[in-house]
Amino acid sequence: MPKADLAAYTLSYKKGESMKVVQVVTQMEGGGAQRVAVLLAEQLMKRGHETEVWFLYQKRDTYASLPWAKVFLSHPPGNLFDVCKILFTLAVMIIKTKPQVLISHTHYSNVIVQSLALLLGVKRRIAVQHSPVESYPKLALLLDRIIGSMGVYTRNIVVSGAVYESLKRYPKSYIRKVMQIDNGIPFSQPTMDREELRERFSIPGNAPLLVNVGRLSKPKNQRVLIEMMPFLPGFHLVIAGDGELRDDLKKFSVELGCEDRVHLIGEVAPEDVVNILHMADIFIFPSLYEAMGIALIEAMNQGLPIIASDIPATREVTGAEEGVHAAILVSPEDTVGFIEAVNRVLADQVLAERLGKKAKERAKRYRVEDMADKYIDCSL
Repeated sequence: MPKADLAAYTLSYKKGESMKVVQVVTQMEGGGAQRVAVLLAEQLMKRGHETEVWFLYQKRDTYASLPWAKVFLSHPPGNLFDVCKILFTLAVMIIKTKPQVLISHTHYSNVIVQSLALLLGVKRRIAVQHSPVESYPKLALLLDRIIGSMGVYTRNIVVSGAVYESLKRYPKSYIRKVMQIDNGIPFSQPTMDREELRERFSIPGNAPLLVNVGRLSKPKNQRVLIEMMPFLPGFHLVIAGDGELRDDLKKFSVELGCEDRVHLIGEVAPEDVVNILHMADIFIFPSLYEAMGIALIEAMNQGLPIIASDIPATREVTGAEEGVHAAILVSPEDTVGFIEAVNRVLADQVLAERLGKKAKERAKRYRVEDMADKYIDCSL
């Protein structure tokens, strides 16, 4: 798998080159792709580059307060007029801003934005694939494959080895532009006291606590977490995130009689995620598929024992394929397996500490500064 070569970056950066970089994400919300775009923008600015992040439409106002974040439509597009408004605004903004580098995140943004960028003369067009391609809608999958094979993307970034593996049947004309740049995070520390946080969310101070962070959606598989709760008496569960399944998950917890121990606290500010993790005894991550879970890496960096689904991305991030085993991995459909893993970790403090220590050490591989260096290298 090709990796970014930092030599070109080092040479050009010493010459004092500054770039005008625009990133475009399909929708504003608290997802992993959006978080990566914002973290990358912050790093680019620290290095003296001019940058903005554009969102084609707003789903939630997660980043609305950032002065360099722009939204083209205040709501998800509901008709052809809304789509035309987005495309017109995008074209006008590209012409007005004249970015030297345009980085797009997520499949719809990649195919729409980079095609328009080519027509409008943007020289460096970097697409970022944030999910295994088999998870893409059929139309996006087809268009990305065609556009990526035609050279519309001057560089095509995959955020993990798991995403790269999903491209193994793609033509050479597509693959030759592909480069892997792992997602990175800032190594933040909690700013609030654990007991204070638990009191804020009505969680008893001595109750064992499971925490999950992610959009409330089918791929995140949080239903299995609620399904576990009747078999884990005394445990509480916090899920930080929002999404289309919120009402369904709430209803399911009521049906199972565990609604008083299931806390759907909604989407939290990205900088507050570390505080939510600070409350936890165990971080649990049952996703059906991932590219490289930002929340998983953040939990690892906090030294939490991790129980996660046994899928390619989590095996990669936690080091299972290298024999590191910084987490207990369970088939995402195996509710009993998750219950047994939770009980095992809670009953064995030595195991919990060993998992947490391995996770924290493994997280050092995913520094946001390294991620930014490699994106800069690709942009020069």
